[in-house]
Amino acid sequence: FQLSFAQENVVFVGKVSGDSEGQKIFLYNNNSKELDSANIVDGKFMLKRPFNIAKTYMFYTSYDINNHKGFRPFGILIDESGTVEMNFDITQGLTNSKIKGSKAHDLYTSFLTKLKGNEKAKDSLAYDFVDQHSDSYAAIVVLNKRSELFTEEQKEKLANRLSPPLLKTFEAKQLLDNLLGYKSSQIG
Repeated sequence: FQLSFAQENVVFVGKVSGDSEGQKIFLYNNNSKELDSANIVDGKFMLKRPFNIAKTYMFYTSYDINNHKGFRPFGILIDESGTVEMNFDITQGLTNSKIKGSKAHDLYTSFLTKLKGNEKAKDSLAYDFVDQHSDSYAAIVVLNKRSELFTEEQKEKLANRLSPPLLKTFEAKQLLDNLLGYKSSQIG
């Protein structure tokens, strides 16, 4: 009798327009020490990574390096296994990508869109977003990347509402360490 467990993966499939022949796409995550790449062939690529915890994968292309003397990384939030579609024009860069298949990425993108033009309400928008989406990886990313929008007390209150799987992420551990440091500095 043998038990087998299917490996859950996140698969990035891309359709690339523009002059992509001979180019590569790179994926990395510095927190988990991951790096991968794929050749873009006939305007398509595929990258597969094992899924074990929510994280943000960063992407860049060889086109950016060769034509722009550097790259601007593009992040995609991943909080479940499955297929993520990336469609972009390589000459326009990844920041103009159309992404399908990541709920966390969609939530985060919608949050950033709401923030634009709502400067006066951005603090309450951020608080409400994290409060309403405490089971999404997008919530911890907002708490971490946009920490200036929250008081320390709000961060602690919202961190206590996060779902248990999110507390295992790098971003949650970083947030909790920062809160502990803040509390320690307030004593005596």
